Amino acid sequence: MYACSSSVRNSSRILEDIESHLAVHWGLCFKPCSLSVLVCRGSMDMPINTCKWPVHNTMNVLGHLIQNDGGIRDDWLHTEAKMWVSFWANAGSKRAKQLRPAQKAMLIYRTVLACILWKVSRWPWQKTIALELDSIQCRMLVFILPCVRSYTGDIDTFCRRQARQARNVANKCGLWSIVWARRVIAWNAHIRRGEMYAHPVPRLLDHHNSVWLMHQRGHFVSQRSFRNSVFAGRTGTRLNIGRPQVRWSDGLSVAASVSEGRSETQRGANSLSIAARIREALSALRQPVAPSQSG
Repeated sequence: MYACSSSVRNSSRILEDIESHLAVHWGLCFKPCSLSVLVCRGSMDMPINTCKWPVHNTMNVLGHLIQNDGGIRDDWLHTEAKMWVSFWANAGSKRAKQLRPAQKAMLIYRTVLACILWKVSRWPWQKTIALELDSIQCRMLVFILPCVRSYTGDIDTFCRRQARQARNVANKCGLWSIVWARRVIAWNAHIRRGEMYAHPVPRLLDHHNSVWLMHQRGHFVSQRSFRNSVFAGRTGTRLNIGRPQVRWSDGLSVAASVSEGRSETQRGANSLSIAARIREALSALRQPVAPSQSG
């Protein structure tokens, strides 16, 4: 059970009222280990009783690790570990050795990609994590794609050839970062449809948006003779050292540009199923030729 408010005191009061109602009617109460408070980074607002309401930097909300600075790095690291666990339990396990590469690739899409599909719709698209996501996809394909090492080649050349082969297959099958961009665009369109029914979620998404940020910057500059500050940033609200997190509107614009920047060949490939794309990508691989032995 969660409560959100403009202050920590009001949020704790909401949950305490609910707890008292549960205690009176059902004799239930919250477990001490389940109580936590997430305060925005830089805020001086703290709970009165920190022993009962401990302050954390992250909070698990419906499977998402919410950070106090609005970032998704902790949630991504947790999901990345789950993806590798799913890979080694399915396509990378000993039981999958007898499967063909196409079957292993399909198993990756059905098990590993499913670990992140339900999360990425709520993540603002950003290039750093998108590159890491594509890197994981290529590293997993390296383990399942056949690649024969020549007798005269060194290990560095062989590893680079494996990486190039996996990247080519990933490009033909579809990069996972592109899947992320599509889901962000589709989720935003789904939320915006609530404006026709006066749903509060679109208004919540527009709260403190880019327009508000521009007003904050103008108000901060108008009150001071200088434009920027090393310690306070452009709005006078940066109280802690750290990189500003990507906003939803910024991530949406980047995701739209990445999705629209695809070639016509990739757009035509969308009509094919994932299985067909995997089979075509693997059939296009050049068969390795063993080097001839000198007599």
